[in-house]
Formats: sequence, structure tokens, C-alpha cells
Amino acid sequence: MTALTIKGVCKSFGDHPVLDGVDLTVADGELTAVLGASGCGKTTLLRLIAGFAAPDEGTIALGDDVVVGDGTFVSPQRRRVGYVPQEGALFPHLDVAENIVFGLPRSERKAHHRVDELLELVGLDRRVRHRAPHQLSGGQQQRVALARALAPRPTLLLLDEPFSSLDAALRTETREAVVSALRAASASALLVTHDQGEAMSMADRIAIMRDGRIVQADAPAAVYGQPADAATARSVGHANVLEAQVRDGLAHTSIGPIPLRRLRRDGPAQILVRPEQVLIVPADGTSIQTLARVDRVHFYGHDSVVALTVLATDERVLARISGGTSPVLGATVDLELAGEAMNYATEP
Repeated sequence: MTALTIKGVCKSFGDHPVLDGVDLTVADGELTAVLGASGCGKTTLLRLIAGFAAPDEGTIALGDDVVVGDGTFVSPQRRRVGYVPQEGALFPHLDVAENIVFGLPRSERKAHHRVDELLELVGLDRRVRHRAPHQLSGGQQQRVALARALAPRPTLLLLDEPFSSLDAALRTETREAVVSALRAASASALLVTHDQGEAMSMADRIAIMRDGRIVQADAPAAVYGQPADAATARSVGHANVLEAQVRDGLAHTSIGPIPLRRLRRDGPAQILVRPEQVLIVPADGTSIQTLARVDRVHFYGHDSVVALTVLATDERVLARISGGTSPVLGATVDLELAGEAMNYATEP
């Protein structure tokens, strides 16, 4: 059963096409993230799903019910879609409890137990129920906005970059609370974001959007390990795209040979190698070809990403190392490749 089915959706504003034949599904109980750069059409897609605008072409169905397309347009209030914007957009003159029940039928608005259930669901103490929005932190406000969106038990929840205004620590904490709440409610949700870490850590599936199209939709591990193209590879993490010559199933690069995940004919190829596949080893003078200079070290605490230049070719590569030790800037090191590479050259 699918919570959302989008087929061939197009949308233009004047002469500017924003969505160009979008196809996407969200399974029941699944959190799907639409990942893409600013201006790629993510928020426009959410607005079409919510009913705030109509597509020029295509159909959108919630469950088995078509809400737009084939001559049908269901108004937003009848779609049973919850919406959490970038800023929580809580009503400043209402307290937390009043904000949460705002979208419920009047007959249900005095159900205090429902407010308590939702506060617990999003990880907030019930004692905040009578606080004003300005008395809450940014993360707490977003959790209240989530509780409000979940209150009517929507068919689908739409999350429009809801963590972008939070600082790093609060963003991580709030993400975890939101995922826990969605799992507990068995809710189906569509998150749009430009943050690759957010998409990778939260979503069951990631849909990569570029230039108004979905170019790949798959589990996070599949998108990271088998990206559809080099641009997709870079959108979900650091990537080395190297020129290579393929011979006998091996891609021969400036930093050594590596097996290909998808075998192809011999000849020139462009391959993808993740930084964790580039191993830094002490230079022993036996291989001039793979010597590299350490240009920069990006320290992240749990690991470091090292920028290097291959001396023989001036090719720049990234390597990821774990732990607290890093090579010295300007040092000469040797490089090796591990694992398998992805190939993006078109087969003849």
C-alpha cells in the first residue's frame, strides 16, 4: 500500500519550468526524503501535494484516492495532509495545547488526553501545554508544530526543511525526536531538505531531485554506494571522480588499480571512489606514481577528510581517516585504493 503516488507531475511559472515529469511514491509508514539544492523544485512539489497550487500536468494520489489530475482537484482541507513548514508557524496568541488542537474538529478540542498523548509522542513534557510559543526553544517549537500536524491523524505528513533554522546540536536532537514520533505514530512522511546528512540519517528512502526531476530514489545505502551519476554521488557525500583506463576488469587510475562494480569493455572511463576507499600509507619510495602531497586536513572529531594532490598528475583527491591522528600538512604520503569503484562511462 502506498501513502503517496505522483506520476508525471509538471509545473511552470511563466516560461520557467520548475517540475519536469516528477514520478515518486511513498509507502505506508515510510519516511522519504527529497534531497536537492535550493531552487530545484522541492518546496513546489510539497505545495502541489498539499493542494496549495495545482500542477500543469500529472496526477497525485493519496492512498487510493486521486486528489489532483484527470479532471479532479481536491481542496487542501479535504486531503488529510499535515504540513510542517521551515519555521513552526505557531500561533503566538495561543498556548501550546491550543496550537496542537487547532486543526481538530471543535468537538475534539477539549480532549486534554489527546494533547498529552501528542506531547509525549514528540518528546515534550506535558507541563509545557500552557506555555506560549515564545517561551519555548526553537526545537521545542518545531516539536509542537509536529504534534499539531499529527493531531488529525493525517494520511501523509509533509516536512518542509523543518530543522534549517536550528543550531547544530539542537538540530540533531530534534531530528531524532521527530523520527521517533513518526515511527511511534506509524506515520507516512515526505521530508524535503538540502542537507545530505539529514536525509541520510532520517529517511527510509531518498529521492534525489535535480532540475525539477527525480534522478534516483532508493534506500540511503544504495544511493550512497550506487549513485545514478557523478552529480548524485556528490550530493550525498564527498566523492572522488577519477579518470581511468579499464583493462581486464580493473580501472587503472593515477593512484593505482581498483576493481569495477559494473564490468565494462576496456578503454577510458570515469569512476567514483569514496574518500574512505583512499588509504593513506607511509611513503616508502617504492612507488613514485602514487605519491601525494597533503594539502589540507578537515577535522571533524570522529574522523578527518584529507585533501591531497597526486604528484605525478596534479590530480586532487580526498581521503577519509578515522581517529584523532592526521597527517602533517605538506607531508608526502603514498596512496592505495580499497573496495570497488563505480563506473559512469556509457557502454558502447
